[in-house]
Amino acid sequence: MRPGPWYRLTALAATAGVALVVATGEWTLAHDVAAHVTLALLAGVVVTARLAHRERPSLAGSAGAAFARSSWKAVARDHRALADTLSFALRLALYVSVPATVGLVLLRTPIVRVLFERGRFGPAETSATADALAWYAVGLAGFAGARIAAQAFYALGEASTAVKWGIVSVAANVVAAIALMQPLGHAGLAGASSVGAYVNLIALLVVARGRLGPLGGRALVSSMCRTLLASLPLAGACGLALAVWPARLSLGLDIAWLAATIGVGAGLFWAASIALGLSERLTLLRLYPGRTRDGRADA
Repeated sequence: MRPGPWYRLTALAATAGVALVVATGEWTLAHDVAAHVTLALLAGVVVTARLAHRERPSLAGSAGAAFARSSWKAVARDHRALADTLSFALRLALYVSVPATVGLVLLRTPIVRVLFERGRFGPAETSATADALAWYAVGLAGFAGARIAAQAFYALGEASTAVKWGIVSVAANVVAAIALMQPLGHAGLAGASSVGAYVNLIALLVVARGRLGPLGGRALVSSMCRTLLASLPLAGACGLALAVWPARLSLGLDIAWLAATIGVGAGLFWAASIALGLSERLTLLRLYPGRTRDGRADA
């Protein structure tokens, strides 16, 4: 059945509303859906907490407060330091969100099945929800990166720039929703949200480069490529697990199989990160209390 005009109007209005909240820098329902399934969407909070409190690494703090140190740099017109901070934050966000995206896309069905499939929520609902989850997961890097880039403009005292380009992403979101709703149905709205996030991120980075100078693009691309390579063993583990996943497991065994797959995949990603020399892993270790600067546990 083709969606009626009122359905389309309501869906587009909802999409525009969600995108508008993104433009003002607040959490959206789309973000919350992804955040409750993966910690990747918290990458912005994690990296900015590291940047604002290098002397006292911690996972605490909000994205706004976490850029306090960068704000002082901006006041002092130390744009080079702010650009380096932004580049570092984006690299760490990619290091967290890329493997999370790979895992979520490949394991979307068992994740949704374990979390929700009971009672009247059957296989058909699991499949539909998993499709939406996959398209939200594709945008994780965009969501995290755009949030981080926006904080750089807040540090510069140019909140209006972040809001302006956020509004542009609203338009991109709505256009993408119109284009994707027909072929993808409800998943197209999730895909449109991801498109809007990437439009917002790219626009903010282009403007930031004009304000701050080079953002370490080569280092960012190099880190992204190596992170993608490190994610290949993770993808292989997920694909193999899906191929041999036993049918009709009890909930407990399904949870155990899923947890084992995630654990093995994460371990393979970590090992590949070491082999490829991804320094972002050491920064993540230093975020935890009780760790020294070389990543070892305190005595």
